[in-house]
Order: sequence, then structure tokens, then C-alpha cells
Amino acid sequence: MEKRIITWDKGSTPGSGKFSRAFIFGNYPDSFADYRELVDELKKDFPAIATDKEITLGKVTESRYMEDFIVASLLLPDNTTHPAYTQWERFDFRW
Repeated sequence: MEKRIITWDKGSTPGSGKFSRAFIFGNYPDSFADYRELVDELKKDFPAIATDKEITLGKVTESRYMEDFIVASLLLPDNTTHPAYTQWERFDFRW
């Protein structure tokens, strides 16, 4: 399981702010139980904001080393960090 917070600019205008999203990747088959494990982990890591309604599920479609990994994601408030997540400023995958 890999955990990342990816932050990127909201727009092309300097100072327009940033978006942040938490991602958890799992190199598992894509059963409901496997996705549930990722969702439960997001809820544990961000209990105040992670609800079933707010969590997005997917599968990595393009990546150098994570293709076909399952992924759970959550949009985060500005400046959110977590010690278990690595900080990224770019995407190296498509989902």
C-alpha cells in the first residue's frame, strides 16, 4: 500500500491557490473487499473528512510502475498533511 498527498495549482493565475488530494494505492485484485480496505484506511487517516460520499475509487490506467493498481482518493482542505503520506507536487499516473 502506498500513500500520497498530491498538491497542484488551481489555475494558471499565480496566487489562485492549490488543490490537494490524498491517494492510497493498492497492488491488489479489484474486488469489493480490496477497495473496502483502502476506503477504511482513508477513513482511519482522515476521520474528520473521509466519508463514503467523499471518497473516489478508481484504477491506475497509465503509470511506469503502478498500472492496474487500485486507488482510493479524497479531496483535502488546503495545507492538509499526514505523517504516513509522502508529499508530491505532480502526478506520475493516470486514473
